[in-house]
Amino acid sequence: MGHHVWMHKTDFMRMRQTCFASISNALVLLALSPTGSAYDFFGGTFGLTLQGRTAWVELPVAVLIILSPVACLILFVISLRRTGSPSLRQRCAVATFVLPLVALALYAFYESGIPPETNIRVDLLLIYPVLALDFLFWPALVVRYLIYRRA
Repeated sequence: MGHHVWMHKTDFMRMRQTCFASISNALVLLALSPTGSAYDFFGGTFGLTLQGRTAWVELPVAVLIILSPVACLILFVISLRRTGSPSLRQRCAVATFVLPLVALALYAFYESGIPPETNIRVDLLLIYPVLALDFLFWPALVVRYLIYRRA
């Protein structure tokens, strides 16, 4: 019939400790590397000769990606205001349309600097929802267009 795999609480705790220890070791090695390169500790540990981008490049790109929905929201609100000029509202609407594409391009640039050997990626738990939130402004722009077309 069906086979069930039973995991004892101690096995689960041991697996969790091992996972946290490997993540913390990678973060410590990354922080202690003299150049701040994300690939330095992989080169020393696994004998790879890959050279990646430094954290000084990757971190601002990640922050720009994460802040892109805030920028989209601000631009979208400006595009809805009746107090601004029509050309300003139109430019803000176009920028709201283009910004998710720019965030997607920034994500592709960010992802190209991550080595394929790192399979545990906690940053994607934040970046994927942010990118999805960016693209949710597109239907809002369609509704905005339909409202302004009637007026």
